[in-house]
Amino acid sequence: MSYYNNYRIKQKLGGMSSVEYRINFSQKIA
Repeated sequence: MSYYNNYRIKQKLGGMSSVEYRINFSQKIA
């Protein structure tokens, strides 16, 4: 399930850097 969520988030963010991706991902969890 988390793999699917990560895939969807990656599609949403598009060309964001991995740092911005991790920050955004942390915000979605919190």
